[in-house]
Amino acid sequence: MASSPSSLVFKVHRREPKLIKPAKPTPHEFKLLSDIDDQEGFRFHIPLILFYRHNPSMQGKDPVKVIREAIAKTLVSRLKCGGFLFALRLNHTMSDGQGLVQFMAAVAEIARGANAPSVPPVWERHVLSATDPPRVTCRHRAYEEVAGSTSSILTQDHLVHRSFFFSPSDITALRRLVPPLLSHCSSFEILTACLWIWSDHCPPTRFTNEEMSIICLVNAREKFNPPLLPRGYYGNGFGLLAAVATAGGTFEKANWICFGAGEEG
Repeated sequence: MASSPSSLVFKVHRREPKLIKPAKPTPHEFKLLSDIDDQEGFRFHIPLILFYRHNPSMQGKDPVKVIREAIAKTLVSRLKCGGFLFALRLNHTMSDGQGLVQFMAAVAEIARGANAPSVPPVWERHVLSATDPPRVTCRHRAYEEVAGSTSSILTQDHLVHRSFFFSPSDITALRRLVPPLLSHCSSFEILTACLWIWSDHCPPTRFTNEEMSIICLVNAREKFNPPLLPRGYYGNGFGLLAAVATAGGTFEKANWICFGAGEEG
Protein backbone atom coordinates (compact mmCIF):
# COMPACT_ATOMS: atom_id res chain seq x y z
CA MET A 1 0.00 0.00 0.00
CA ALA A 2 1.41 3.38 -0.94
CA SER A 3 2.20 5.51 2.07
CA SER A 4 2.17 9.24 2.64
CA PRO A 5 3.54 11.45 5.45
CA SER A 6 0.08 11.57 7.04
CA SER A 7 -0.56 7.80 6.88
CA LEU A 8 -1.55 6.09 10.09
CA VAL A 9 1.04 3.58 11.35
CA PHE A 10 0.11 0.87 13.83
CA LYS A 11 1.14 -2.64 14.85
CA VAL A 12 -0.98 -5.71 14.23
CA HIS A 13 -0.65 -8.85 16.35
CA ARG A 14 -1.87 -11.95 14.56
CA ARG A 15 -3.67 -14.58 16.65
CA GLU A 16 -5.18 -17.97 15.94
CA PRO A 17 -8.55 -17.64 14.16
CA LYS A 18 -11.71 -18.49 16.05
CA LEU A 19 -14.58 -20.11 14.19
CA ILE A 20 -17.99 -18.55 14.83
CA LYS A 21 -20.72 -20.94 13.75
CA PRO A 22 -24.03 -19.78 12.22
CA ALA A 23 -26.74 -19.16 14.80
CA LYS A 24 -28.82 -21.98 13.28
CA PRO A 25 -28.36 -24.63 10.57
CA THR A 26 -28.04 -23.19 7.07
CA PRO A 27 -29.55 -24.71 3.90
CA HIS A 28 -27.47 -27.24 1.98
CA GLU A 29 -28.23 -26.75 -1.69
CA PHE A 30 -26.66 -26.04 -5.05
CA LYS A 31 -27.36 -22.71 -6.73
CA LEU A 32 -26.27 -21.56 -10.17
CA LEU A 33 -24.26 -18.37 -10.53
CA SER A 34 -25.06 -15.79 -13.19
CA ASP A 35 -22.77 -15.40 -16.20
CA ILE A 36 -21.45 -12.22 -14.61
CA ASP A 37 -20.72 -13.99 -11.30
CA ASP A 38 -19.10 -16.95 -13.00
CA GLN A 39 -16.08 -15.14 -14.42
CA GLU A 40 -12.64 -16.50 -13.72
CA GLY A 41 -11.46 -13.09 -12.59
CA PHE A 42 -14.01 -13.09 -9.73
CA ARG A 43 -12.86 -16.36 -8.19
CA PHE A 44 -11.09 -14.87 -5.21
CA HIS A 45 -11.81 -13.59 -1.71
CA ILE A 46 -11.63 -9.94 -0.66
CA PRO A 47 -10.55 -9.46 2.97
CA LEU A 48 -12.07 -6.42 4.65
CA ILE A 49 -11.43 -4.83 8.04
CA LEU A 50 -13.75 -2.00 9.06
CA PHE A 51 -12.70 0.30 11.91
CA TYR A 52 -15.23 2.17 14.08
CA ARG A 53 -14.33 5.07 16.37
CA HIS A 54 -15.06 5.08 20.08
CA ASN A 55 -18.49 6.61 20.77
CA PRO A 56 -18.87 7.93 24.35
CA SER A 57 -22.66 7.64 24.11
CA MET A 58 -22.26 3.86 23.79
CA GLN A 59 -20.46 3.56 27.12
CA GLY A 60 -21.33 0.29 28.83
CA LYS A 61 -22.64 -1.32 25.64
CA ASP A 62 -20.58 -4.08 24.05
CA PRO A 63 -20.74 -3.94 20.23
CA VAL A 64 -18.78 -7.20 20.00
CA LYS A 65 -21.40 -9.15 21.93
CA VAL A 66 -24.31 -7.50 20.10
CA ILE A 67 -22.95 -8.08 16.60
CA ARG A 68 -21.74 -11.61 17.31
CA GLU A 69 -25.13 -12.62 18.63
CA ALA A 70 -26.93 -10.81 15.81
CA ILE A 71 -25.28 -12.51 12.88
CA ALA A 72 -23.19 -15.32 14.40
CA LYS A 73 -20.96 -15.26 11.34
CA THR A 74 -18.74 -12.29 11.99
CA LEU A 75 -15.51 -11.59 13.79
CA VAL A 76 -15.52 -8.42 15.85
CA SER A 77 -12.62 -7.28 18.01
CA ARG A 78 -12.32 -4.55 20.62
CA LEU A 79 -9.75 -1.77 20.47
CA LYS A 80 -8.08 -0.28 23.52
CA CYS A 81 -9.35 3.18 22.58
CA GLY A 82 -12.94 2.01 23.00
CA GLY A 83 -13.66 1.52 19.33
CA PHE A 84 -14.01 -1.79 17.55
CA LEU A 85 -13.28 -3.41 14.23
CA PHE A 86 -15.34 -5.74 12.10
CA ALA A 87 -13.61 -8.18 9.74
CA LEU A 88 -14.95 -10.37 6.96
CA ARG A 89 -14.00 -11.99 3.66
CA LEU A 90 -16.10 -11.49 0.56
CA ASN A 91 -16.29 -14.16 -2.13
CA HIS A 92 -16.60 -12.05 -5.26
CA THR A 93 -18.53 -14.71 -7.18
CA MET A 94 -21.29 -14.42 -4.58
CA SER A 95 -21.62 -10.68 -4.21
CA ASP A 96 -20.45 -7.27 -5.40
CA GLY A 97 -19.87 -4.11 -3.40
CA GLN A 98 -23.53 -3.17 -3.20
CA GLY A 99 -24.37 -6.69 -2.12
CA LEU A 100 -21.86 -6.29 0.70
CA VAL A 101 -23.54 -3.01 1.72
CA GLN A 102 -26.87 -4.86 1.81
CA PHE A 103 -25.33 -7.55 4.05
CA MET A 104 -23.85 -4.95 6.41
CA ALA A 105 -27.21 -3.15 6.60
CA ALA A 106 -28.85 -6.47 7.52
CA VAL A 107 -26.27 -7.04 10.26
CA ALA A 108 -26.99 -3.56 11.65
CA GLU A 109 -30.76 -4.10 11.63
CA ILE A 110 -30.52 -7.46 13.39
CA ALA A 111 -28.06 -5.99 15.90
CA ARG A 112 -30.67 -3.33 16.70
CA GLY A 113 -33.24 -6.00 17.49
CA ALA A 114 -34.96 -6.76 14.17
CA ASN A 115 -35.98 -10.37 13.54
CA ALA A 116 -35.17 -10.15 9.83
CA PRO A 117 -33.63 -7.61 7.44
CA SER A 118 -35.98 -5.04 5.91
CA VAL A 119 -34.67 -5.99 2.44
CA PRO A 120 -34.68 -9.81 2.13
CA PRO A 121 -31.78 -11.26 0.11
CA VAL A 122 -32.77 -12.37 -3.40
CA TRP A 123 -30.82 -14.90 -5.50
CA GLU A 124 -32.46 -14.78 -8.97
CA ARG A 125 -29.10 -15.15 -10.75
CA HIS A 126 -30.78 -16.37 -13.95
CA VAL A 127 -31.70 -12.73 -14.73
CA LEU A 128 -28.08 -12.04 -15.71
CA SER A 129 -27.41 -15.26 -17.59
CA ALA A 130 -27.23 -15.50 -21.36
CA THR A 131 -30.01 -17.08 -23.36
CA ASP A 132 -29.51 -20.51 -24.86
CA PRO A 133 -28.47 -20.17 -27.63
CA PRO A 134 -26.79 -16.83 -26.90
CA ARG A 135 -28.22 -13.79 -28.68
CA VAL A 136 -25.72 -10.96 -29.16
CA THR A 137 -27.51 -7.62 -29.50
CA CYS A 138 -24.60 -5.17 -29.23
CA ARG A 139 -20.84 -4.95 -29.27
CA HIS A 140 -19.03 -5.35 -25.93
CA ARG A 141 -15.74 -3.51 -26.36
CA ALA A 142 -14.67 -4.10 -22.75
CA TYR A 143 -14.45 -7.85 -23.35
CA GLU A 144 -12.69 -7.75 -26.70
CA GLU A 145 -9.11 -8.93 -26.91
CA VAL A 146 -6.62 -6.46 -28.33
CA ALA A 147 -5.50 -7.88 -31.67
CA GLY A 148 -2.18 -7.03 -33.25
CA SER A 149 -0.90 -4.88 -30.39
CA THR A 150 2.49 -3.43 -31.27
CA SER A 151 3.40 -1.56 -28.13
CA SER A 152 3.48 -4.24 -25.41
CA ILE A 153 3.87 -1.43 -22.89
CA LEU A 154 2.85 -3.49 -19.87
CA THR A 155 3.95 -7.00 -18.96
CA GLN A 156 3.09 -9.07 -15.92
CA ASP A 157 6.67 -8.74 -14.70
CA HIS A 158 6.27 -4.97 -14.49
CA LEU A 159 2.87 -4.87 -12.74
CA VAL A 160 2.82 -3.80 -9.09
CA HIS A 161 -0.33 -3.47 -7.00
CA ARG A 162 -0.62 -0.25 -4.99
CA SER A 163 -3.43 1.62 -3.23
CA PHE A 164 -3.57 5.40 -3.28
CA PHE A 165 -5.75 7.62 -1.14
CA PHE A 166 -7.06 10.93 -2.47
CA SER A 167 -8.50 13.18 0.22
CA PRO A 168 -10.96 16.01 -0.53
CA SER A 169 -8.05 18.45 -0.30
CA ASP A 170 -6.12 16.40 -2.87
CA ILE A 171 -9.08 16.55 -5.27
CA THR A 172 -9.38 20.29 -4.70
CA ALA A 173 -5.68 20.75 -5.48
CA LEU A 174 -6.04 18.80 -8.74
CA ARG A 175 -9.16 20.72 -9.69
CA ARG A 176 -7.29 24.03 -9.39
CA LEU A 177 -4.96 22.83 -12.16
CA VAL A 178 -7.79 22.09 -14.59
CA PRO A 179 -8.39 24.70 -17.32
CA PRO A 180 -11.52 26.85 -16.68
CA LEU A 181 -13.18 25.30 -19.70
CA LEU A 182 -13.15 21.93 -17.91
CA SER A 183 -13.89 23.09 -14.37
CA HIS A 184 -17.17 21.15 -14.46
CA CYS A 185 -15.36 17.80 -14.63
CA SER A 186 -16.27 15.30 -11.94
CA SER A 187 -13.74 13.96 -9.44
CA PHE A 188 -13.87 10.63 -11.27
CA GLU A 189 -12.98 12.27 -14.60
CA ILE A 190 -10.13 14.27 -13.09
CA LEU A 191 -8.61 11.27 -11.33
CA THR A 192 -8.97 9.06 -14.40
CA ALA A 193 -7.23 11.60 -16.61
CA CYS A 194 -4.45 12.24 -14.10
CA LEU A 195 -3.77 8.55 -13.55
CA TRP A 196 -3.62 8.09 -17.31
CA ILE A 197 -1.07 10.88 -17.61
CA TRP A 198 1.07 9.70 -14.71
CA SER A 199 1.06 6.00 -15.49
CA ASP A 200 3.43 4.15 -17.78
CA HIS A 201 0.54 3.86 -20.24
CA CYS A 202 1.53 7.16 -21.85
CA PRO A 203 2.02 5.93 -25.42
CA PRO A 204 5.12 6.62 -27.48
CA THR A 205 4.49 8.70 -30.58
CA ARG A 206 4.83 5.72 -32.92
CA PHE A 207 1.80 4.03 -31.29
CA THR A 208 -0.63 6.93 -31.55
CA ASN A 209 -2.86 5.02 -34.00
CA GLU A 210 -3.23 2.01 -31.73
CA GLU A 211 -6.58 1.62 -29.96
CA MET A 212 -6.55 2.11 -26.20
CA SER A 213 -9.42 1.88 -23.76
CA ILE A 214 -10.41 3.01 -20.29
CA ILE A 215 -12.78 0.59 -18.59
CA CYS A 216 -14.98 1.35 -15.59
CA LEU A 217 -17.84 -0.35 -13.77
CA VAL A 218 -21.49 0.65 -14.18
CA ASN A 219 -24.09 -0.42 -11.62
CA ALA A 220 -26.92 -2.19 -13.49
CA ARG A 221 -29.30 -1.66 -10.57
CA GLU A 222 -29.74 2.00 -11.46
CA LYS A 223 -29.64 1.90 -15.26
CA PHE A 224 -32.94 0.25 -16.20
CA ASN A 225 -36.53 1.45 -15.98
CA PRO A 226 -38.31 -0.70 -15.01
CA PRO A 227 -35.49 -2.24 -12.93
CA LEU A 228 -33.76 -5.26 -14.42
CA LEU A 229 -32.77 -6.67 -11.04
CA PRO A 230 -35.22 -7.36 -8.21
CA ARG A 231 -34.87 -5.44 -4.95
CA GLY A 232 -32.56 -7.35 -2.63
CA TYR A 233 -30.42 -8.83 -5.42
CA TYR A 234 -26.95 -9.13 -3.93
CA GLY A 235 -25.03 -10.83 -6.74
CA ASN A 236 -22.68 -9.07 -9.13
CA GLY A 237 -24.97 -6.54 -10.76
CA PHE A 238 -22.67 -4.42 -12.87
CA GLY A 239 -21.35 -4.18 -16.39
CA LEU A 240 -18.10 -2.94 -17.89
CA LEU A 241 -18.20 0.33 -19.79
CA ALA A 242 -15.33 0.97 -22.21
CA ALA A 243 -14.30 4.28 -23.71
CA VAL A 244 -12.20 3.43 -26.79
CA ALA A 245 -10.05 5.77 -28.86
CA THR A 246 -6.72 5.79 -30.59
CA ALA A 247 -3.83 6.10 -28.17
CA GLY A 248 -2.92 9.54 -29.43
CA GLY A 249 -6.49 10.83 -29.16
CA THR A 250 -6.98 9.41 -25.69
CA PHE A 251 -3.64 10.77 -24.52
CA GLU A 252 -4.31 14.22 -25.92
CA LYS A 253 -7.75 14.46 -24.29
CA ALA A 254 -6.40 13.30 -20.95
CA ASN A 255 -3.45 15.65 -21.27
CA TRP A 256 -5.81 18.55 -22.01
CA ILE A 257 -7.75 17.86 -18.83
CA CYS A 258 -4.69 17.51 -16.61
CA PHE A 259 -1.81 19.13 -18.45
CA GLY A 260 -1.19 21.47 -15.53
CA ALA A 261 -1.22 18.63 -12.99
CA GLY A 262 1.06 16.57 -15.22
CA GLU A 263 3.60 19.40 -15.45
CA GLU A 264 3.51 19.92 -11.69
CA GLY A 265 3.88 16.14 -11.09
